Amino acid sequence: MNTDSGSKVAARIEWTLLGLGVLFSLSQLILGFSQSILDQYAFRQTQTAISVYWMLKGDSWLAYATPVLGAPWALPFEFPLYQWIVALLAECCPFLSLDEAGRLVSEFFFFACLWPLWRISTHCKSGRSLFRICAGLLLCSPIYVFWSRSFMIESTALFFSLWFVASITDYVNAPSAYGFAETTITGALAACIKITTFVGFSFAGALVVLYILYANRNNNSLKRQLFIIAAMALTIVIAIASLYAWTHFSDGLKMKNILATGYTSEALKTWNFGTLAQRKSPDLRMTIFRRAPNEALGTWLFVLALTVLALRKLSRPQLLAYGLLLFLFAAPFFVFPNLHVIHHYYQYANSIFLVLAAAYLIFCIAHKRPKLLTALLLCAISFDAYGYVKFFYQSIKPQNRELQVLLASYARRNVNPDDVVAGFGLDWSSEVPYYAERRALLISNGTSDAVLLKIAADPGKFADGKHIGLVIVCPNSFSEAAGTKTAYNTLLDRLTRGRTSEVVGSCVTYK
Repeated sequence: MNTDSGSKVAARIEWTLLGLGVLFSLSQLILGFSQSILDQYAFRQTQTAISVYWMLKGDSWLAYATPVLGAPWALPFEFPLYQWIVALLAECCPFLSLDEAGRLVSEFFFFACLWPLWRISTHCKSGRSLFRICAGLLLCSPIYVFWSRSFMIESTALFFSLWFVASITDYVNAPSAYGFAETTITGALAACIKITTFVGFSFAGALVVLYILYANRNNNSLKRQLFIIAAMALTIVIAIASLYAWTHFSDGLKMKNILATGYTSEALKTWNFGTLAQRKSPDLRMTIFRRAPNEALGTWLFVLALTVLALRKLSRPQLLAYGLLLFLFAAPFFVFPNLHVIHHYYQYANSIFLVLAAAYLIFCIAHKRPKLLTALLLCAISFDAYGYVKFFYQSIKPQNRELQVLLASYARRNVNPDDVVAGFGLDWSSEVPYYAERRALLISNGTSDAVLLKIAADPGKFADGKHIGLVIVCPNSFSEAAGTKTAYNTLLDRLTRGRTSEVVGSCVTYK
C-alpha cells in the first residue's frame, strides 16, 4: 500500500470514529431528553435551573436569584452566561421545556468545543488527522457524553477555556491586536464562568507560550519574545481581576442574607481548596488513578496500558508531550482536592487532557504503523462503551427522587405562585423549589440556634414579606442536637401554629 492510499484509508477510519462519536453523544442526549434533571447531582443541576426559571419570571439577570435560602433571594456563584443563553432559548422556543433548553445549550457547547480544538490542531504536523482522532475520542468519552446532556455550566466553561488556549496558540504564532483582545475576553469569561475549569487551561496556555517561543527561538528576537510573554501574562492578570470583581459582587449579595453568608468565597475557601492532608489522602489517589480514568476512558487499565506503550514506542519529544498532557490532567486535583473527591462531575474540566493524551499516543503510533490504527481505535471505543454502560447509563433515569417529586407536586397544588415554601431536612437543595415553581426558605442542618431564633422572631422578613404558604418538615438533626433543639422548636412552633398537618412521604407538611 502506497503512502497516498494509506493516508486515505486512515482518514476514512478517523472520519468513521468521528461519526460514531457524534451519533453516540446525540443518542444519549435524545434518550433522556424529556426526562427531569433529577439524575446524578440533581442538587447542582436544579440549582442552575431554578436561577433560569426566576430570570424568566422577571428577576435580575445579573444579580440572579437562587431562591432557596430565603430573602434576599440573590445567591450568585458563577457568571451566568450559560443561564442567559438557556433563558433566551426557552423564551424563543416555547415548545421546549426549561429542562430541555438547558440540556440543548449544554450539548451545543460540548460540540462547540471541537472548534477551538481544531484551531489548536492546525498548528500541529498532520493536524487534520490528529484532530479527527482527538475529536472522535472526546465525543465517545463516557464522562463527556453523560454530563454534556445535563443542565450544568460545565461544557460552557470548557468551551471558553479551550477557546482561550486556541487564541493563545494563534497569538503567539502571529501576534495582533485582535488576537490579544480575543485572548483577554475568552480568558476573563472562562475564569468568571468557572475558575475550577479555567485553572488547568491557564497552565496549558503557559505551556503553549513557552513551547512555541522555544521552537521559534532562532526566528524571534529577545525583545519580541518578552513582549509576547508580557502580553499573555497581562491576559491572565485581567482574567484574575475580572474574577475578583465578579466574586466581590456576588459575595456582597450573599452577605445581605444571614443564611447565605456561609457560601461566600471566604467561607468556602477550605471547601474549595481543601487541605494538605487531602492532597496526600488515599481518596484523592483513588480519584486520580482509578475513578477519573474509569469515567474518562472506560477503565484505568486502558490508561495504564497506554502509558506503558508510550514509554516503549514514543520518541523523547513525543513522550514529553504525552507527559505534559498527563500533568495537565493531574494538576487540578491538587489545586481543588476536596471538590474533585466529592463531586464526580468536576473531572469534566480536566479529563479532556487524559482523552487528548490517549488520542495523541494513538496518533503517534498509527503514524509509524498505520495498520495498528483500526485496532487501537476499536480498543478505545470498546472501553468507552464499557465505561459508559458501567458508570453512567443507568443514571440517565431519575435517581431515587420519588420524595422530591412528591413534595414538589404537593407544593405546586397547595401553594399560591407568589407564596413561599419553608422547609427543614431538605438541605438547601433546589430540587423541590424548582419543580414546585415556588420560592423557598430552606433551613439546613447545622444552622446555628442564633440564626434559628432570628428567623423565628420575624419569618416574614426572610420571606420578603410574602406569605409562607407551606412548611415541610422532613427528618433532620435539629431535634436531636442539644444546642439547637430549643431554638428549632421555637421556630417550628412559630411557622406551623394554626396550620393543618398532612404526611407526605416521609415528611410532614403544614398548610
